[in-house]
Formats: sequence, C-alpha cells, structure tokens
Amino acid sequence: MKKLVITIALILVTSTAYSADRWTGVYTTAGQDVDGTPYTGFVEIAPIPDTTLYNLRWDSGVFGVGYEHDGVLIVIGANQPFFASYKKDGKGLWLTPGLTSPRPERLTKTKAKTLEEIAPVRPGPTPAGIPHDHGLISL
Repeated sequence: MKKLVITIALILVTSTAYSADRWTGVYTTAGQDVDGTPYTGFVEIAPIPDTTLYNLRWDSGVFGVGYEHDGVLIVIGANQPFFASYKKDGKGLWLTPGLTSPRPERLTKTKAKTLEEIAPVRPGPTPAGIPHDHGLISL
C-alpha cells in the first residue's frame, strides 16, 4: 500500500511539473486583430505557485489567467474582457465581446526567459485596484 501511495504521488508530481513546463516561457504571437488586420507581439506564460493556473502577460499590457485542460490552455482576460484557447502546437483562437467569430492567434516559443528580454512592455488597461506596473496577477 505504501508503494502504491508513493507511486501515485510521483505520477501526480511528474504530471504537474510536465504540464507547467509545457507552457512556461516567452512566445511570439501572430494573429488577427478585431478589425481583421494582422498583428505580432510577445506573451510570457508563467505558472502561479501552488496552483494549476498560469499568468499570461502580453507586451501590449494585456494580461490574463490560464488553466490547462486536456492539453489545451484556456485563458480569460484579467484586465480586459477576452477568452482564448491554445492547443499544444501553439494554434489558438481568441474572442472578445462584440466579435461575432473568434480570431486566430499562434504562439511560437522563444528562448527568452522573461518578456522584458525581448520586448518593451506597454502599460495596458487595468481593472480597479490593480496598478499598471503590477505585471502578473497574484492570488
């Protein structure tokens, strides 16, 4: 019984670590804006300690909170309303109020460790109580 408990604990720890490592990093983004024009940028994805959630911070100043389910990263906007989902291969879709159909976005992992290494981060819209320089969400 003790071996079974230890084995299950190791599987859970390993799967959690694998999951976090899969998404953690800085990515280039390429997608289609609300008006249909193409855009590029960067996003940093970092695990929130002691949770199964991720912070996402774009160089545009937008940030969100993500959760992985069945290999898909599901993200909801934290400082402006949007919903996004990304598959393991980086292909994703995002939607915001007023859009009648989702827009594509593709994530490609870079070698950078932080967003500031490769892009200036602009202050973005923030909800009440979260200062512009706060950066990532803390729970």
